[in-house]
Amino acid sequence: HIDDEPHHSTLSYDELSNIRVRQRNLVYVVGLPISNCDESSLKTNKWFGRFGKIKKVYCNKKTSHAVRTGSFAAFITFF
Repeated sequence: HIDDEPHHSTLSYDELSNIRVRQRNLVYVVGLPISNCDESSLKTNKWFGRFGKIKKVYCNKKTSHAVRTGSFAAFITFF
């Protein structure tokens, strides 16, 4: 942390929109089939469970993209 840099709360929305937060335990996946848009199935070893113990799965199925393309995105958080 450098003291000369502005704190994130003083940045404008446009400046914040260019910031990406990287978390080593969070994966964002796009293009998943809408038929598999189920948190419990994505936790199985058939999908993402094989990569480690999963803390949380969130399926983003409330977007126009999901309706238009027949696919959805998911956030998978590992322990």
